[in-house]
Amino acid sequence: MKKIVLLSTLLISSIGYSQTDLYISDNETSYVYVDGTAFSDAVGSNVAPLFVTNDIQLAGPDSAIYLRNEAQLLQSNSEGNLGTGELSVYQEGNVTAYEYNYWCSPIGSRDDTTISNPFGVRLLNDVVDERTSIPAIIAALPGRNGLSTPLSIEQRWIYTYTNPSNLYSNWNLVANTIAIMPGEGFTMKGTLDVLPTSTEDASSQQYDFRGKPNTGTFTASVGAPIGPLAEDAQQTLVGNPYPSAMDAVAYLYDPVNINAIDTALYYWEQAAVGSHNVSDYVGGYGTYTVSIDGSMSTYVPATFQSYDGAGNPTGEPGGSVSKEARRYIPIGQGFMVQGNILSTGTVRTTNSMRVFYKETSADSEFFRASSTSSQTNISDHNDYGYSIVPAIAKRFRLNVEFNNTYKRQLVQNFHPSATDGFDRGLEAKSPGGVSSDASWILDNKPFCIQAFNFNEDLKIPLALIVSEQQPIGFSMFDIQNF
Repeated sequence: MKKIVLLSTLLISSIGYSQTDLYISDNETSYVYVDGTAFSDAVGSNVAPLFVTNDIQLAGPDSAIYLRNEAQLLQSNSEGNLGTGELSVYQEGNVTAYEYNYWCSPIGSRDDTTISNPFGVRLLNDVVDERTSIPAIIAALPGRNGLSTPLSIEQRWIYTYTNPSNLYSNWNLVANTIAIMPGEGFTMKGTLDVLPTSTEDASSQQYDFRGKPNTGTFTASVGAPIGPLAEDAQQTLVGNPYPSAMDAVAYLYDPVNINAIDTALYYWEQAAVGSHNVSDYVGGYGTYTVSIDGSMSTYVPATFQSYDGAGNPTGEPGGSVSKEARRYIPIGQGFMVQGNILSTGTVRTTNSMRVFYKETSADSEFFRASSTSSQTNISDHNDYGYSIVPAIAKRFRLNVEFNNTYKRQLVQNFHPSATDGFDRGLEAKSPGGVSSDASWILDNKPFCIQAFNFNEDLKIPLALIVSEQQPIGFSMFDIQNF
């Protein structure tokens, strides 16, 4: 068996490094530093600047792996890693102290067993320099607001949602305890006074995740809808649990997941309203799905408040139209899934879903209010910031405005493979969440993304739920291949 024993510094900056086993001794001068700057995306389950087939042993507290500048670690070992050392990887979240991000940790607490350990926000650090960070302050803070300097996280906003449910009361407060299992998502609000650093601007807060790197298969429970309405779906908060990107196609079409969930990912969007009162929140779930071959992806934002003169959503919670869920799920990203089964089952993540794909590349983006990635005017997206469908397909977006207050966006896809029944990767259920709403209808259930085989004579029913008498407006844009 090929095994590397690292007794001194290993720098990986331009040539990928692949090992069967990786052992890093307990010494301040023994560490692996991976600089992702020189590496371009090479999508594959065993391609990355650092790839380890079996286990990683971080022998003692001073053993370390540093992933920097979008470097990532891929691993095929499902047995777990050893040692009391740590992997360090950065991710950025919302700047405002009033907005949630949905997270999923790529690391867990440190010990010398082969199991992947639980996570807690006490493992998050404040960056000092490329190798040094200090523990973040985790406390009940004035005004319940997190701070950037020094990094202070308000523990009141750390929740999981791991028991399948459709009830607000089923959010589970974990605060500063180390109790979030690998693969479970969690919520965390941002900070008030973020300052620019050498790698970030003032639009995001940087966190240093430090602990034992996750590897292997992780599962979570999902539950079937309890009725036909969007509000009847049971949700579970999960995410990408690895220190690498994860392929949404591999996740959604996994043999276990394809029967357990409804082939869509739901991303939380929230506007900054300067309040912690739930009644003041302006937000909802954006919906993402993708075809099995990856050629056609569809994203619909949460309900938003207005458009500009060019037809762009200006009141979309969280910022500009360029914020869009994409195929390659970044490190640390959390999202909701909805059960699509007759009884409680499981959804899973596996090492085979891991890929090396940079967050600043065209088909990946961490879902926060203001992204620092340079993804405007990319070749596979149009002027609205939405993905372009292949030549064999067509698409339009219908916006339904209620009471001059907010708009529900619906997407109609046309594809030669579409049927009159449910088409995985081309359709997705509506997330609901508003009192007056619009949707397409399939099998008596509301959908925000629908697909048909194109026919000029086709008539498509539109369903409206109106809570009170009000004006309703209709508009259409992002019309492709007509």
